[in-house]
Amino acid sequence: MRRFDWLIPLLALVACGSGPADTDPTEIDKEEFACELGALNAEGGFAPYGEADDAEMVLGFQGFLFLRARVEAERAPSWCRALTSLEVPGEAPNGSARPEVSFEAGEGGHLSDQIPIFLPTANISAYVGQTATLAARLEGPTEFCVAVATVTLRDDDACVHAGGEDDCGDTGTP
Repeated sequence: MRRFDWLIPLLALVACGSGPADTDPTEIDKEEFACELGALNAEGGFAPYGEADDAEMVLGFQGFLFLRARVEAERAPSWCRALTSLEVPGEAPNGSARPEVSFEAGEGGHLSDQIPIFLPTANISAYVGQTATLAARLEGPTEFCVAVATVTLRDDDACVHAGGEDDCGDTGTP
């Protein structure tokens, strides 16, 4: 099986549901536009993911483990839905959908708001240092883009994520 053969069936599975009621994807030939998957850097600017990049895992308030991804695109659709997937070697891909994504004009094009890409479980220690393949498909009424990236998963917050193995005390720092 080729490296990304899993992407199309997964995105189709995640795509259950529809956009606005007046949009029927079977009636429209959608135009593809360019986009990149990445995250905000320490300065608040967009940094696209590359082969050697890493991505910080975040533990959400409801116990979900995710990455804070963003997409930079050459143009912003009027309405957009995000379908995402994450695959770690040895595990089935994990997919999710975000029903509405908005964009803001920036220096390199249009930057999406945060798009969470979820991991299958909240077992952070099992994922630290693992390589993950991320994919996102952003789809608007008449256009779409697909971005794929490979990252190394990291955990920078030992006090929250160590599962009781740390000694953070009252300060919240190790």
